Amino acid sequence: MAPQTIDDLPTPALILDRAILSRNLKRMSERLRSAGVMLRPHLKTAKSVQIGRMAVEGHDGRITVSTLAEARYFAKGGFTDILYGVGVVPSKLAAVTELRRQGVNLRIVTDNLAVAQAIADAARNGTPSRSSSRSTAAPAEPDCPFPNCPACWTSRGSCTRRPASSSRAS
Repeated sequence: MAPQTIDDLPTPALILDRAILSRNLKRMSERLRSAGVMLRPHLKTAKSVQIGRMAVEGHDGRITVSTLAEARYFAKGGFTDILYGVGVVPSKLAAVTELRRQGVNLRIVTDNLAVAQAIADAARNGTPSRSSSRSTAAPAEPDCPFPNCPACWTSRGSCTRRPASSSRAS
């Protein structure tokens, strides 16, 4: 028998007013656009490809997630520019590498020197090494003219910030 009232719904259940959602998404989009800010909505609450598509409508499709399971789900739904908005740990780098091999521009973050080294090792080798969680005195140096470039840690050594005519000074 179909639920008769809200109290009859099995929980957890999403109850969504599409008109309010659309109005809020439009307001968010307009505010960011007028401020010159790129939209990258966090979809951890929505957990819905359909709502994700609504959230990025009129923008370039970037999203943020909190788990690699969410990253896989949204990648299967067609999202290709995903920020994993939680500090990555070396044990997750194999999953990150696999998503990147599938064509997902999965961006990762860290604030830990040893993890940064593990990320650099994984980017160089195509997969994390067993020793990549070791502590180190200095991070690997990507081929980039910008010191401590965060883009290099997630772009497999091919910096997206590098000027076309620039070459690294020795």
